[in-house]
Amino acid sequence: MTSFDDVGDLEEIKRGIRLSIIYPLKRPDLYELYKRGIKSSILLYGPPGCGKTLLARATAGEVDASFSNIKIPDLVSKWYGETDRNIQRIFKEARKNAPSILFFDEVDGIGSHKDVEHHERRILDTFLTELDGFEDRGDVMILAATNAPWNIDPALMRPGRFDKLFFVPPPDYRARMEIFRIHLRGRPVADDCDLKELAKLTENYSGADIREVCDEAALFPLEEAIKGKPSRCISMDDLLKAVKRVKPSLPYWHRIAKFRITERRMEDFFPEIFEYSQKLEKIRISGYI
Repeated sequence: MTSFDDVGDLEEIKRGIRLSIIYPLKRPDLYELYKRGIKSSILLYGPPGCGKTLLARATAGEVDASFSNIKIPDLVSKWYGETDRNIQRIFKEARKNAPSILFFDEVDGIGSHKDVEHHERRILDTFLTELDGFEDRGDVMILAATNAPWNIDPALMRPGRFDKLFFVPPPDYRARMEIFRIHLRGRPVADDCDLKELAKLTENYSGADIREVCDEAALFPLEEAIKGKPSRCISMDDLLKAVKRVKPSLPYWHRIAKFRITERRMEDFFPEIFEYSQKLEKIRISGYI
């Protein structure tokens, strides 16, 4: 079962999730004592492949709760009224299977901050009604994630709905070391593997990119063994070759993010994204990416 031990770094976000979701489920008596309501919905936003879904699964694992990973596009139906019923069914089943965690991936697919069709507005209204009706939801918690927070309707981010927003950033140096450690764990790895050096070489890589590097590196000794050579450990040379083959995905996303945020004048809403995009732009102009 996935837990926070499987998530590299992101300690401040883990703390926020513990206080908003995990501890209310484990110690409702203390939240009652200090008059802290246990209704809290969290929105995780940031670039793809940096741990949003993993954080959601780990949250469920920390409290041994049922976990439903709901992709918004899968709820949408071409038949009139069917999408509304799908949304209502999800919330009804969550109440029945509590303790449970509902995780809505790509939540920006529910309406947008711009003008929407009547059909899409009705879907958004149905979703908001379910959120607002969860005052007595007890041990059902809600998480959501998006790679495009600039597309989210402001109505979703009002108090009582998604009232806690956490930016899930690209992994820093320490986090990249930990992610390499996690994805190499359980594999035969040579003693010469230098995680510090690997972390330095993958500055603009997401967690998913680093996982792909580890998978790619494992292919070299695997292929040799298939061809009849003695099996061996994954070497530092394998990992270095894999780093050269796997290109970082973050620069492209941040260029799009900067454009969208600037276009919609939302720099004050998502300063972390804008500042990081500015940093990457300087690195790109210098010729490093």
